Amino acid sequence: MEVRPVPSYQTFVIVNQEAKIAGFQDTFLDAIASSGLQNFLESQGMVYDKTNPDVVIRYTSNQDPRQKETYNAPMMPMWGMRVWDPWMFDPMWNNRMNPISTKNYELFQFIVDFIDPTQEKLVIRITAVTETANPREKQKKLEKAVKLVGKAYLEHTNNQPKR
Repeated sequence: MEVRPVPSYQTFVIVNQEAKIAGFQDTFLDAIASSGLQNFLESQGMVYDKTNPDVVIRYTSNQDPRQKETYNAPMMPMWGMRVWDPWMFDPMWNNRMNPISTKNYELFQFIVDFIDPTQEKLVIRITAVTETANPREKQKKLEKAVKLVGKAYLEHTNNQPKR
């Protein structure tokens, strides 16, 4: 298999910002993703260029609501307290001792495409996947995902032979 060299990109543009395309249903999360990607790449020395970019960035998300069953550990006899309560271990109370419950969560995917406009080819697609249960957690996990996507992109381009 031939390893093709990856060009070193100096300028970029984020299509979602320029074309006003929302990558998320929530505008606040969309702003976090857009500004986070821009800030990270600019901190690495790349320049935002609307007119003639070396790489075009496009991102989207997939937010899929799901459920999973959780099994709680059964209660054990209280040997340390030296108390035996026959009512606690009665089969009538078995549902309390070993409850099975469902937990609602969201499978959260952040998908970023890096496209070379001169060759009109996808350079790399990076996907960050996580589970979230509440909006605050989603914001923190998105901020972390943006940093991880940026680091993965830089690692990919730095480990490839240059042109």
